[in-house]
This record gives sequence, C-alpha cells and structure tokens, in this order.
Amino acid sequence: MKKCLSILVLMIVCMQMISCGQQEKSNTENIGQAQIDAPDIPDENGEPAAEPETKMNAETAAETVSLDSLAGYYIRGVSLPDDRSISLDFFIYEEEGCYYGYMNMIRYEQIEGQEYREDFQVRLLMEIRREQDEIQAVCVEDFSEPDHQDRFGAYQEGDLLFTLDMDAEGLCVSWEKFGIDGLEDTHFFPDEDCLSVELISQRDIEIFLRARGMEGKLLLRYDEDASGMEDYLEVYYDEEKETGAGVYCNVVHIEDYGTFQYYGGFDIAGCEHRQWEDHRFDVIHDGEDLLTVYDFEKEYNENGQIKKLETRGVIEGWRDSPYEDTIVCVEYFYREDGTLERKDCYYNEREFGTTGQSQKYYYDERERLKYAYFYITHGALQEYYFYEGECMEPSYCIRLDFGAFPSTDYFIKYDGE
Repeated sequence: MKKCLSILVLMIVCMQMISCGQQEKSNTENIGQAQIDAPDIPDENGEPAAEPETKMNAETAAETVSLDSLAGYYIRGVSLPDDRSISLDFFIYEEEGCYYGYMNMIRYEQIEGQEYREDFQVRLLMEIRREQDEIQAVCVEDFSEPDHQDRFGAYQEGDLLFTLDMDAEGLCVSWEKFGIDGLEDTHFFPDEDCLSVELISQRDIEIFLRARGMEGKLLLRYDEDASGMEDYLEVYYDEEKETGAGVYCNVVHIEDYGTFQYYGGFDIAGCEHRQWEDHRFDVIHDGEDLLTVYDFEKEYNENGQIKKLETRGVIEGWRDSPYEDTIVCVEYFYREDGTLERKDCYYNEREFGTTGQSQKYYYDERERLKYAYFYITHGALQEYYFYEGECMEPSYCIRLDFGAFPSTDYFIKYDGE
C-alpha cells in the first residue's frame, strides 16, 4: 500500500513539473509579442515598482521580419575616410518563391572639393535567405574582375556578404565581407516616392520592373521622338493599384568611341485626369494667356502663317536695370508642306524666373504635339504625349524631371469630351 502511495505521489509531482515547464515555455514564447499583466508590487519605499523592460534579442528580432516585408528598393550614400564616398542602391525582390538582392555600387573620389564619379560601377546579385536564425545575403555568382577586386573585394558563389534586419531607421546591414574600409554597419533607407535610379543593362531593367511589381504591365511605349532623338520610353502601370514605373533609354553617339545607351528607372505615383487643351498658337505661361497681357509684334511667312511673336519692355528691379530687353519671344517652324513642326518659346528669366525660360514643342506630320522640352536649372523637364491610332487628342502624357536620372513630375490621362 505504501509503495502504491509513493508511486502515486511521484506521478503527481511529475505532472506538476511538466505543467510548470509548459507554462514557462508558453511565457517565453510570448515575450515581445504580448505584455504579461501582473499586479503592481511595491518597492521598499512603498511605491509601485517599475515594470521590467522586455528586450528582443537579435534572434527574436530576425524571426519577426518576413522576407516578403523586405521586398522593395533602398538607397544609401556613405562617406569613406579617404575623401571618397560610395553610392549604393539595393533591390530586394521575389522570384519563383525565392528572394534576391541586386546591389549597385558606385565609388566617387573627391578632387579639390568637387565630387566626380569614377569610371566604373558594380552590380552584385545575391540570394536573401534565412539561415541559423538570421537573414543572410549570400553571393550567387562569382565576382572576380581584377579591376574591381582592389576596390570592392573578391567574392565567390556561396560567400556570405552581410546579414540584414529592419529597424526604425530602415534596412540595417551588417557586413561580413566587403573590400572598402569604413563600410561596415550601415542602413539603407526605403525610397518609396519619386524613385530615380540608374539601370546599366537589360538585366537591370527586368529586375527593376520585377521589384516594383510591374513586370508584364506595359501600358505605353514611346520610340518615335518628333525631335529626332533615338531615345525610348516605356511606361508600366497598374490601374487597380494606381501606381506604375517607367524605363528611359538615352542613346548617345560619341565620335571615335561609338554609341552608348544609358538607362534610368522611375516610379509613377498615381495618374491625374484632365481635359486636353490645344495651345499650338497660344502663348501660355503658368496657365496665363500672355497674348492678353502684352502687345506682341507679329511676323508672318510667305504663306501667311504666323512665324514670330515678340514683345519687348523695360527690365526693372535689378542692379544693372533699367534696360530694354525681349520679354517674350515665340517662333514657329514649318515643314515644306506647311504643317507645324516645332514651336520655340523664350521667357525672360528676370520677369518669369529660370524654370521654363526656354521651351520647345515638337509636332508630328498631323500637327499633334508629341514631345516638349523645358529648361530648368538642374537639368530639364521633358513631356511625352501618347495617342491612340489616328486620334487628334492625346490619351496620356508623362512629364519627367531629368536631373541625374529621370523622375516623374506628373502622369496624366486625358478624358474625352
């Protein structure tokens, strides 16, 4: 009988230990996910004791970040200790259930206080995966070009480049292997608005579109530039999400060196709806009809078509004023068949500012506006117009701001009457 009681007591004790162990495991799993309610216990002075801080360790933090949440585009510029700097952009995207990172690295050198870009850059392809309770970026192709190894290091397939995580600042990267002193732990910052990124190959374009969720969503293509340029533009757009992306190719011919293509990628954050207005023979600046403001001298060609509009006036309010100068000048150029080919506009920068002081409009053989160019101090604004079939009114227009690389100023859909 005593032996049976002893066995019974032992079984009860074991069950209590198992229950306590399960409760402890449950509490441990809930740390960082839910705050455990507990009565306030007074300290030695009779005041309620402060709640203990609950901290996530690196392992717990990494487990809370999904690979899908990392997908996107990130940028970073880093100053190096030898008067150099490095510019990085980083795509993370999903393909057939796996996640990849595609990093562009450009190094710059300071000369007499001016920053210039060295004549090289590097793209690295890596797989983003979870290993040993951390998120790793692992090289998936050898990187062994001698000219670049001295600058960026040598990598082989399977090398761990860095681990990564998300925190309040952005994408946190801890480098394991990298060839530049001063680039160790750093942050990449999400670039969600007004994206403008250099693309250096067709492969870059494909990955850029995949990372932005625009693969296979081509809406418009522009490759018959009325200005005679060989550039092309592609617009990708998701009407349900009201977001899009675009790719621009700039073709440059350099004598004795050949032809070069430069690519840029940009985001499109929504679409405006407007009614089309034809201003071929108007003088419009910032929405104001200047024909009602100034008296213009008019010049006509031999066919009786308007050739030039000009108004002059006195410039005042400047150190070297007053003096007389051209305020507005508009010139029209026609083809041999009499159709309008180009319209050039000049607006005095002291009266109207430098933005748009020079403007050029290009028309096709049916006098439909196809392309427009606007001067701005940091580059140019360029507008591209798209038509459906033989329609005389455009269906879409996109204006790109060309600084270093194009970004979207606006994207318009014209609604018919």
